[in-house]
Amino acid sequence: MSTWFYTTSVVLELIGVSFQPDDPTNLARRLLALIADPHALAAMGERARQLAETDYSWRTIAWKLISFVHDRAER
Repeated sequence: MSTWFYTTSVVLELIGVSFQPDDPTNLARRLLALIADPHALAAMGERARQLAETDYSWRTIAWKLISFVHDRAER
């Protein structure tokens, strides 16, 4: 398993839930676990908000694009 996949999977589990495709029982089980633990659900939502504000803000995206273009222009 690649480091990227593992890291991405861990981050996704911190801000959401994953479930097996075509397995509604697995999805229902995951959703019921969230409903049963409102504090964990709130914490998950807060982590997702923080990730969106830091990694996916327009300012961050613009700086990443500028950096990418600048790096390519120097080649």
